[in-house]
Amino acid sequence: MDNADTLIGPSSKVDHLLQENSLLRTLFEFSLRPAIFVTDPDNDFKFVLVNQAACEHFNVTREQIYQWTPLDVDPSFTKETLHDLLADLKKNKTKTFESNHLLPNGKSVPVEIITNLFEFNDKQFIVGYFSNIEERKLEEKRRNEEQIKREHDLLEQQYQKIFDNLYDRVYLLEVADNKILNINNTNISNSKTSTILCNKLCLEDIIPPSKLLLFESQKQLCLSKKESCHYEETIIQADNLSIHLDIVLIPIISSTEEVKRIILVARDITEKKNKEEELARKEQEFRALVELSKDIITRYDINLKRIYANPAFTTLSPIKENDIPSSIEFHNKLTQVFQSGVSQTLDLSRFVHNEERFYEIHFIPEFDLNTKVISVLCIGRDCSAKKHAERALLKREEEFRSLVENSLDNITRHAPDGRRIYINPISARSAAPLAQTLMNTTPEEYPGGESGLLYQQKIQQVAKNKTAAEFELYWTSKNRQKCSLISLVPEQDKDGSVISILAIGRDITELKKISNDLKQSQSQLRDLAAHQERAKENERRQIARELHDELGQQLTALKIETQILEVRYGHLDTTFKEQISRIKDQLKNTISFTRGFVSWLRPAALDLGFTAALEWLVDDIAKLNTSCHFNLELSHEDIDVCEEKAIALFRIAQESLTNIIKHAYASQVNIKLKLQNSFLVMKIKDNGCGFDTKQYNTKSFGLVGIKERSIMIEASLNLTSKIGQGTCIIVRTPLEKKKKQQQN
Repeated sequence: MDNADTLIGPSSKVDHLLQENSLLRTLFEFSLRPAIFVTDPDNDFKFVLVNQAACEHFNVTREQIYQWTPLDVDPSFTKETLHDLLADLKKNKTKTFESNHLLPNGKSVPVEIITNLFEFNDKQFIVGYFSNIEERKLEEKRRNEEQIKREHDLLEQQYQKIFDNLYDRVYLLEVADNKILNINNTNISNSKTSTILCNKLCLEDIIPPSKLLLFESQKQLCLSKKESCHYEETIIQADNLSIHLDIVLIPIISSTEEVKRIILVARDITEKKNKEEELARKEQEFRALVELSKDIITRYDINLKRIYANPAFTTLSPIKENDIPSSIEFHNKLTQVFQSGVSQTLDLSRFVHNEERFYEIHFIPEFDLNTKVISVLCIGRDCSAKKHAERALLKREEEFRSLVENSLDNITRHAPDGRRIYINPISARSAAPLAQTLMNTTPEEYPGGESGLLYQQKIQQVAKNKTAAEFELYWTSKNRQKCSLISLVPEQDKDGSVISILAIGRDITELKKISNDLKQSQSQLRDLAAHQERAKENERRQIARELHDELGQQLTALKIETQILEVRYGHLDTTFKEQISRIKDQLKNTISFTRGFVSWLRPAALDLGFTAALEWLVDDIAKLNTSCHFNLELSHEDIDVCEEKAIALFRIAQESLTNIIKHAYASQVNIKLKLQNSFLVMKIKDNGCGFDTKQYNTKSFGLVGIKERSIMIEASLNLTSKIGQGTCIIVRTPLEKKKKQQQN
């Protein structure tokens, strides 16, 4: 409770409210304007409260009004309209409208009523007020009448102005003697007609006598029928130029149904006649053109009867004079063109010789000089090939729909800007609650991120280049990383423009996992193979060392011992000397074999570097194969290769040359070793018989070994061969030169 309430006190506050209520009721009841009323919807809308202004309006007491309802004072009201008003007020709270009150004295007065809905003690009442707008209505009526009069006067002025300035010549004639009573401004500009006005001449004074007979006959016809009539007349002027006139006679009928005056309107239609002649000439040209046209050309008059058909039409259908189209669509199109004057088109089909033909028909309106449609020209072009192609396209589209609707792959169609315009059911199921949201979105919006940006860029690339593309897309679903293989295929229209891009997505998550596992397994196998190869090379090195050091020394010792035996006991027995000699030869062969075997296991030249080992290998093979010429070309640069790569490259060269000797039957072999940027390139080429690389035996362990050794040293292997054109092997491996340490 605020300070005012505290000072006034409870009893004082009640008195204050009673005073305010009394004051408001006094102002309401004795207000002179406007008339205020309250009705009770629950008691047949009876008036429950009105002010003094309402009583004075109806010239009755309050007690009388309290016995009334709005139906008693407003004839336009019914019980239904009152309930409609109540429903409207419940919805909109207030409504303003105009009506008429029927007063007790029988007078009807217009009123403007404003109603509102309010609640009091949990009960709804309609309260409103109305004003007598009789004076306002009278003022509005007066203003409307004045406006109508002004518009009528203006219309009369405009009509008179138009009449006076008509381009045609207008004469007002007396029927009895053809005297000219008045002429319009077009005639006044002529000096001769000015004389007519001054002297009140007759029509016979200005037209040739030879034309009077026709005029009189037309005048009598106009008088007898009391209707307008017209005729055309040609007048030869002094300069021998012909003027064509269209003359209209209009009778002026008096209130006694007599015709005492006639209006003669003479219109110069020379230009029209010339145009008609030109039109006739063009019609002849038109007929000459359409007679040879392959299109079907017909013409219909305003009654929809065919009045012309070219030969192309007669080959399809027999000609009937004034034939009316039997097709409802054709009939309706003709009617529309005649009514609107606008060209129309229609596609129709019909069977010709048991074959369905399609025609694209153009309806072209033909106008007269008054821009009225007088005929319609129909040009039908055979578009069967186009329609059949469209049907085939539709069939393919249906087949496409059937395919993609039942496909297990995710299939989406994108607009050239990337928006999704179609997704197949499996894509919708995959997207689940986002299926509807996905439509008309781009990959950049969903899935978004780097994957979405890549997807969007690929679509734009396909739309620009008009070529298919394929890429892998990584995305997250239910906190699980997934991978899809996306194939983008451009769809083009007949002009070659890309209208959409079809995206086919296949989930390859498991396949990628298997592939990665396989790559890891292959990597482990290659690491194991490389380890085994290193172990093998180490074992070869150890065996070669042991053979060289131990077996070599033992054989050398045996050779020395046999030489000692030969010296001591050879002269004693000839047979013993021969046996010693054979033993020496066997020892010599064994030593030679041992040296060769040691070289095969581990060439000593490898200790001098890969280049020296390659030179030794080529020389060794060349000595054993004199029928083939070996050419070795080495780079002049210092090539330093690590031992692992040196051994692998040596074995590749050894295997390649061995295969050439065994299978190629070559007469020329070129071996080239060079540095190319930071790569070491070894090229071995022969002119042998060659082989088909697509059909070579995958169990050829020699080629498999070459490939595996190349992979172990991270080298690229390029093998090319054609039957009869030899074979070429190029091994390209990355190489880092050792940095020379600077001496202090």
